[in-house]
Amino acid sequence: MTVQSTPVARRTPVTRLRWALSDGFVLVGREFSRLRQEPGSLIAALIFPAVMVLLFGYVFGSAIRIPGGGDYRAYLMPGLFAMVTASSVVAVIERVAADVSRGLMSRFRSMPMSRVAVAFGHTASDMVGGLL
Repeated sequence: MTVQSTPVARRTPVTRLRWALSDGFVLVGREFSRLRQEPGSLIAALIFPAVMVLLFGYVFGSAIRIPGGGDYRAYLMPGLFAMVTASSVVAVIERVAADVSRGLMSRFRSMPMSRVAVAFGHTASDMVGGLL
């Protein structure tokens, strides 16, 4: 009696990276399909920075004086970039926490997928939204 064995692919760093990227892009597609079901989150993510620029630039801009002179608006955009980045991090954390509470992470752990794919999927989809 002979036993046929299936060849096992070697796990080189390149194949692990390719596997992590392909799994991550599947989860990016999952996040984009979630945006189709919840378009309000995309609209809020696009409108929030514009509203903050208008609010702090034009409404509060004339009321704030900088010691030693200078233009307030020169400090406005870096501060808003930091604020949008921090709010994006919080949004990613909330989505991951929602996935954990629904038991999705347990299902992901039972699948043969890369461990970094979940973090990559959430972060990459948020970066694409941030570029918009």
